[in-house]
Amino acid sequence: LLILLFGSTSLQAQSGGYIDIRQSHPNTLNYVLDLNAIKHKGSTVQFGGFEVSTEMDYLRNGDEDTILYIPISKNFIINRYRKEFAFPGPGTYRISARTYNRTGGIMNMTNSVNTPFFVSTTFTLDPYIGLNLPPVIKPPIFMEAEPWSPYIFPPNIKDPDNDSLSFKLVIPRQDKDNFVAGYQFPNKSIPDGGAFSID
Repeated sequence: LLILLFGSTSLQAQSGGYIDIRQSHPNTLNYVLDLNAIKHKGSTVQFGGFEVSTEMDYLRNGDEDTILYIPISKNFIINRYRKEFAFPGPGTYRISARTYNRTGGIMNMTNSVNTPFFVSTTFTLDPYIGLNLPPVIKPPIFMEAEPWSPYIFPPNIKDPDNDSLSFKLVIPRQDKDNFVAGYQFPNKSIPDGGAFSID
């Protein structure tokens, strides 16, 4: 699973995010985890670190090794928080991160500015089936939108294992166990007969 969430722009808030995973050294259990936090160029918000877990075991919550700043448009950047992690053995792992500063004024949820922003992904290490990595989001990432004007987001997403991909609207989470409050799908919250569709 890969979660990519967006909201309206704010100088001090998180607008979106996703996680990439790649093997750092062949034939090892060492992997590079990249948390890509999409933010307005003026934002000072920082994520609170990675959490790596299985269904039963909590492994680590640590600070990032490096932070990269990548411009993606006139008003937005990606803060890439990079961490190298040595997994203990085969298994299915969830990597997640969250911050307490979500974009304010989001129309289709309650009290967005005080609701944590959460992003997670899963992948499997299994010597019998080989490595299976989550999809990777490639630039360009279109974040510029104007109120009450059509906005089209063409996802540029590739799977490193050539698995087939499908897309589904889901309710965002504020942590691994809880959804955000008062969520409505976009077509239920657009006033004055606005339209929302997925093609």
